[in-house]
Amino acid sequence: MMRYISISFIILLLILLPSPASAYDLPNDPETIQGIVKTLETYVQTEEELGGEDGIRKLVFGLADYHAYAVSATPVLIELLSSRYWEIREAAAFTIGRIGPGAADAVQALTEALKDNDPRVRYNAAFSLGELGPEAALALPALERINFKDDNDEVRQAALESYEKISPIAKYAVPHLIEIYNNGDTKSRGMVVGALGHIGAEPGVVDVLIKALSDGDRFLKIGAAEAIVRIGPGAAEAVSALCALFQTEHDYWLYSAVAEALGAIGPEAAGASGDLALKLGDEYEQVVESARIAIEMIGIDPVPILIEYLDSKDMWARYQAARAFGNIETDAVDAIPMLLKTTEDEHWFIRLSAISALGSIGRKASVALPVVIKALEDDASEVRAVAAYALGEIGSTSENTIRSLVDALTDPDPDVRYAAAFSLGELSARPEIVIPALIESTRDEYPDVREAAVSVLGEFGDDAEEAIPHLVDIIKGDDFWLAWEASFSLGRIGPTALSAIYEMLDDENEDVRWLATRAIRVMCRDGRDAIPYLLEILDDESETVRVEAITTLGSMGSAGREALPVLRELLEDEEYESLREYLELAIERIESNWIPDYYYDFCYF
Repeated sequence: MMRYISISFIILLLILLPSPASAYDLPNDPETIQGIVKTLETYVQTEEELGGEDGIRKLVFGLADYHAYAVSATPVLIELLSSRYWEIREAAAFTIGRIGPGAADAVQALTEALKDNDPRVRYNAAFSLGELGPEAALALPALERINFKDDNDEVRQAALESYEKISPIAKYAVPHLIEIYNNGDTKSRGMVVGALGHIGAEPGVVDVLIKALSDGDRFLKIGAAEAIVRIGPGAAEAVSALCALFQTEHDYWLYSAVAEALGAIGPEAAGASGDLALKLGDEYEQVVESARIAIEMIGIDPVPILIEYLDSKDMWARYQAARAFGNIETDAVDAIPMLLKTTEDEHWFIRLSAISALGSIGRKASVALPVVIKALEDDASEVRAVAAYALGEIGSTSENTIRSLVDALTDPDPDVRYAAAFSLGELSARPEIVIPALIESTRDEYPDVREAAVSVLGEFGDDAEEAIPHLVDIIKGDDFWLAWEASFSLGRIGPTALSAIYEMLDDENEDVRWLATRAIRVMCRDGRDAIPYLLEILDDESETVRVEAITTLGSMGSAGREALPVLRELLEDEEYESLREYLELAIERIESNWIPDYYYDFCYF
C-alpha cells in the first residue's frame, strides 16, 4: 500500500510544485515541505526500490526554492548524497546550498561528495559548500585540493570561489571545530586539523594542533605538523611538542613533517636546533633534506652542535652526529679533530660513520689520511669498505694511499675489494702499481669485483696498454656482461687498442665482432683510423654488427666524412632498407659534426 500511496503523493506534489528550473523563491509552507521530506525519507528507507527516480530528483530540486525554510530536509538530503543515481546526488548537493548556513550539518557529507565520480555532483558540492557559512571551514583543505587536482574546469572554478568565500569568515568557526575535534572520530579530527591549518593562528587553534601532535593516530600527528607548516611563526608554542615527536618510534614521513613544521616556524624554533642537527644523520634522505631546509630557515649553524654531540655519552647521538657530517653540504673542516677521535669509537658503526664523514669533507681532510688508511685494517669489513671509498674521496695519490688500496684488492671481503677498485679508478694514478693488480682482480671470484676491475682499467686510458690482451680474452670469454664492460674499457684505452680490435672484427663469434665494433664507437673521432675496417664490415652477415658499424661511423662526427659516399650509396640499396633509420642518423651526425653525450650514448646505446 505504501508503494502506491507514495508514488501518488509524488505525482501530486509535482503538480503543485513549480518546475525545478524555475527561479521562484517560495514562502514558508511547512506542510508541503514536511510532506516532501517524508516522501524522501520513505524513498531512502526502502533503499530506492520505490522507483520514480526522476520524480524524486524533481522533488529535491523543488525544495531548493524554499531556501532556508527547507532546513528540516537537511538530514534526508545528506542521505541522498549517497544515492546510487547521480541525478539525485546532484539535486541533493544543489539544494543543500540553497538552504544555506542552516544546513551546515551537511559539510562533511558535501566534502565527501567532492570525490564523486560525476563532475556535476562535484560541481554542486563545491558550490554549495561556499553557501554554508563559517562552519564550512571544515572543507577548506578538500576545496583547495579539488581546485588544483580536479580534471574538470568548472569544478575547479567552483572550488576556488567557495574557498575564497569561506576563508575570510572561517575564524568564526574555530569554537565549532574545536567541539568537533573533542567529540568526533579520527576522521572528523583529521578534517578539523586540516581546516585549522587554513584558518591560521586564531585563539585556540594552536592548542588543538598541539593536542593532535600527541594523538595515537600517526596520520593525525602528520596532519597537525602539516597544519603548523601553513601557520608558520604563529605556531611557535608548538615547538616542544614537535621536538617530542623526534623521540618516538622512527617514522620518516612523520619526521619529515615535523622538520618542515619547525622550519616554517622559523627563528622561534631555535630550541629545536639539537634535534634538527641530529636528523641530518637520519637514514632516510627525505628526513635529511627536510632537516637541512629547516636549519636554513631557522638560521642554525649545525657544525658546532654536531661536534658537541660527537663527544656525547649517548651512543646513538654520536652515531647520528657522525652520519650527519657525511650528509651536510656546509664546510665541516672544524669537525675533523673530533671525527678523528670518533674513528676510535668502540662501536664499529660509529667508526664507519666518522670515516665516511671524513671522506665527504674531501681534500681538506688530507690530514686524516693515516687514520683512514689504518681503518683498512679494521676488524669490521664494513669499516674497511667505507675507508676504501673515503680514500678515493679525499683524493690523495700518494704512493702510500695507492699501495694501501692495491693491498685492499685482496681483502677477504668482496665489498672491500670492490670499494678499493672503485677508488683506484677515482684516483687514476700510479698505473705502474695499479694496472697489474687490477688485471689480477679481473679474475676475482665475485662478479661485481670483476666488473669493477674491468671498468676501472678504462679509467687509465693508454696507461692501461698492458691490460689490452686481458680485455680481449674477456671479450672472447663466456661472461657476456663482463665482456660488455671490457669493450667499453678497451675503447677508453684509445687508439692503442685498435690493432687488437681489428683482429676481433674477423672473429667467427658474432658477439665478439659486435663488441669490438662497439669499442671503436667509444673512441668517437679518436677511432677514425678504423674507418676502412668499419666500411668492410658493413656487409657483415649479422645485422647487429652492421648496425653497430653504421652507428660507430656516425659517432665520429665530421671525422667520419670519408664514409659518407658509402653510407649514401647504402641508403639507396634495397637490401639495406631495414637499416635506413640508422644510415640516415649516421649521415646526419657526420654532416652536423655531432658530439655524443659520453655517458648516455655509450653506457646505454
